[in-house]
Amino acid sequence: MTGVTATFLIPSPFCSPAATQAPAASPKTDAAARRADVAIHGNVLIVEDNMIIAMDAEDLIVELGAANVYIASSVTDALATIDAGHDFSFALLDVNLGPETSARVAEVLAASGVPFIFATGYGDLVDLVDDFPGVPIVQKPFGKADIVAALAML
Repeated sequence: MTGVTATFLIPSPFCSPAATQAPAASPKTDAAARRADVAIHGNVLIVEDNMIIAMDAEDLIVELGAANVYIASSVTDALATIDAGHDFSFALLDVNLGPETSARVAEVLAASGVPFIFATGYGDLVDLVDDFPGVPIVQKPFGKADIVAALAML
């Protein structure tokens, strides 16, 4: 037996050119990634439409000390979770949630003073970066060091 051979076809609307070079990390980001003392306290909101990524993010957040993690897979679910009155210490927002973006969730969190981090696998954040300057961004797939570095920037 030699394994499985498969051909995958991805429709062109779901494809974009890959970046030729990753942006250089700032010294602040590099130093933050090496920090072992960054910890999360309280409740955290994760807005992510991919269940596997959401569960991995939850594991990272719990490992960093979160008391409770609330996962929402859509803007509607996220806004309902926020409206439920949980006191969030921060939120991790996937930018692209299927046919919608997490921009509305970011607006509500910003108005409430809840810090947040954007996560993206596409790199198309131009509008959100302009609307939310200074918000840390992690690229998917992200790991613990990426989250720690982003938290250090909040």
